[in-house]
Amino acid sequence: MADRLDWGRNQGTDFVTSPCNLWKGAYHCNTTNLSGCTYNREAEGYCPIVNYSGDLPQWARYFPQANKGGQSSLADYCTYFVAYSDGSCTDTNSARAPDRMLGEVRGSNSRCMASSLVRTGFVRGSVTQGNGCYQHRCVNNSLEVAVDGIWKVCPKSGGPVQFPGFNGELICPAYHELCSTGTVSMSGQCPNSCNFNGDCVNGKCHCFLGFHGHDCSKRSCPSNCNERGKCLPNGVCECENSRTGIDCSTAVCDEQCSLHGGVCDNGVCEFRCSDYAGYTCQNSSTLLSSLSVCKDVLERELSGQHCAPSEASILQQLEEVVVMPNYHRLFPSGARKLFNNVFGSSYCDAAAKRLACW
Repeated sequence: MADRLDWGRNQGTDFVTSPCNLWKGAYHCNTTNLSGCTYNREAEGYCPIVNYSGDLPQWARYFPQANKGGQSSLADYCTYFVAYSDGSCTDTNSARAPDRMLGEVRGSNSRCMASSLVRTGFVRGSVTQGNGCYQHRCVNNSLEVAVDGIWKVCPKSGGPVQFPGFNGELICPAYHELCSTGTVSMSGQCPNSCNFNGDCVNGKCHCFLGFHGHDCSKRSCPSNCNERGKCLPNGVCECENSRTGIDCSTAVCDEQCSLHGGVCDNGVCEFRCSDYAGYTCQNSSTLLSSLSVCKDVLERELSGQHCAPSEASILQQLEEVVVMPNYHRLFPSGARKLFNNVFGSSYCDAAAKRLACW
């Protein structure tokens, strides 16, 4: 018999077909909504947004900044609420001093809900709207919540309710979030309640995407950093000096590559210079529209002036050859023969290694 998957329960087909930045409720968070409830409302959570060292894939860019996204590549870098270490609503050991002032109770029938409640005579402080753990029950096709021992019926589609002795209001979730499906039957307890990063089934944690370990406490790094870096506890790769990117898959170039427009393409330095030429693209050059090279590279004349061949046929063949990335490029034999015939130079092989710009 297959285990039941609670992730996405009662969210409809749009949950499967839509990108995760269009998901609703606890399944999506962003820079303006950094705290909330976990997807199953069993804990208070936060929104982990990571600034990676490299840009994310085009399909995983949910923010204007290309390097910003969720903590897990396995979850397509989606952002969703993750439980605080002390945010459990179902664990009585997570009780905190302000709970009574806010009307909160932690226990097996408590769930996380948005709230601005505060006992009359007290103030919440700078955060007027937050989240809290409140008792709930499903009775006669209705969701009921309790504060200070007083039960009230919630609106069917969710909404605010108020309680005597408290200022503010509690925001009920919709009925179907907590009551439409029976509780999952499980036997055995899981270590650390799977840290609320997985489901507990028959005493074993089934971790959500982006987490692993016997208690789902460890975060996974994208592609295990391709074995070219260290996976930090927050799921971010710390790459070797010679590698970069969110998964350390991209090689870096030496510092010469950045001089005057050099482009590093996965460890290969491509000099696509606009008005420079030479091995490191530092020397001024007279440009042609289709190709720019230096005469002192192609021919070692005493003048050492910068120039380029003008015949269109030669330019075309040069372009076909020089497109090879890396300034250590070598011409194929056909091109070498071409140079020998046109320039009669014995330096073509050396020149081929030094040719840098086009």
